[in-house]
Amino acid sequence: NQATVTDNPDTPTDYSLYVVDNNGCASLTATASVTLSSGISLNVTASPMEICLGESSILSFSIFGGVNPVVYMVDGNPASSPQSVSPLETTTYSVSATDACGSVASQDITIGVFDVPQFSFTASSTEGCSPLSVQFSGDNLIDFQSVHWNFGDGDSDYQSSLPYPVHLYEIGGVFDVSLTVQTALGCVGTITIPDMITVYNNPIAQFDADPNTITNISSQVDFFNESLLATSYLWDFGDEETSVDENPFHEYYDPAPGTITVTLVAYSNQNCTDTARVTLKVKGEYTLFMPNSFTPDGDGINDKFAVKGSGISNDGFKMTIYNRWGEVIYYSTDLDAGWNGRLSNGEKAEQGTYTWQVSFYEIWGKGHLEIGKVTLIR
Repeated sequence: NQATVTDNPDTPTDYSLYVVDNNGCASLTATASVTLSSGISLNVTASPMEICLGESSILSFSIFGGVNPVVYMVDGNPASSPQSVSPLETTTYSVSATDACGSVASQDITIGVFDVPQFSFTASSTEGCSPLSVQFSGDNLIDFQSVHWNFGDGDSDYQSSLPYPVHLYEIGGVFDVSLTVQTALGCVGTITIPDMITVYNNPIAQFDADPNTITNISSQVDFFNESLLATSYLWDFGDEETSVDENPFHEYYDPAPGTITVTLVAYSNQNCTDTARVTLKVKGEYTLFMPNSFTPDGDGINDKFAVKGSGISNDGFKMTIYNRWGEVIYYSTDLDAGWNGRLSNGEKAEQGTYTWQVSFYEIWGKGHLEIGKVTLIR
C-alpha cells in the first residue's frame, strides 16, 4: 500500500501496478519497463589534427550508450560539438562527457601546431629609369617548399617561382611586390611591400635639322628640339662641338663631304635619358675667283694674277696665259704661283688684255675648265 516503491534491479525489469479502493474495486493495470544503461563511451576527433599557427581545428564529439542529457566539457569548460579551437602551440585537450546517470567518459586529443614561415626580402634597386632591372633576394628562400613572386606590374607573365629572381620593369609606375612561401609542412606566409618599386618614364628625344644637307661653304644649321618629358639637353654636333641649349644653331667650318651625325641626349627631372640622332649630308662645293685686272708694279698690292678659291686641288692644276694672237706667254702647274706679268723670257708683258685658261680638279675629284680675260695695267 505504499505510494512510492524503490527498487534496484540488476537486469532489465517490467513493473505492473494497479490499485483497489475501499469498496474492493480494482483499477486497470499499468506497466513500466526499466532498462539498465551499460555506461557512456566517448569518441573525439579533430579536423585537421595538425594546423599552422593562426589556423583553427574542429573538435567533434560522439557518444555510445549513456542516458541523455549528456554534458560535454573541454578542459573543464562547458562545450558542444562541434567545437572550434585555435591553439598557439601544440596543445592537448581533455574532453569529458557525463550522462544523466552520472556515467563519465573522457578522452585526450592533441592538436599539432606548426610555425608559420618567417622570412623577408629585399630588392637591389627600388627606383630607377625604365627599363629597370631588379634583383630580388631574401633569407633562406631556397629552403622553402615553394615560393611565388608577384612583381605588381602585370599578369601571370610578370610573376616568378624562382627563389631569387631578376625582374625587368619595362613601364613607368609605382608597384607593390608580394612574396608567398610554403613550408614542407604546408604552412603558407605572404609578405606584401606596398609601393616598393618606383620606375620613371624616360623622356622621348627627337629633333629636326634645317637644312639637313650642307656644303663646305654654306654650313649653318638650325636645330629644332621636339623632345617630350625632358627638362635638359646635351647636343653633340659631330665635330667635337657641344651645346646645352634647347634649340641651338651651329656653324660647321670646312666640313668634309660625306655625312655628319648629330646626337641629342634628352634628360628628365629624374635624370632618365633618351637619345636621338640625325644624319646631315655634306656636299662638296668649290669656289673660284679670278681677278679681272692686276698691276704688277712691285708695290706689293695686286702684283700677281693668281687663282683664289676653295675646294681646288693642287694636283692636276694648270694655268695658261695667252696674248692677243693666241700665243702662250705663261704656263704653271702651281696653284699658288700666279702670273707676275712677265713673259717666259723674263721681260715685262705689255699693258693690255690677256686670255687665261685654268683647268683643275675639285678636291673631291670632279674636273673643271674655266676661261676668261684679265687686264694687265702698268
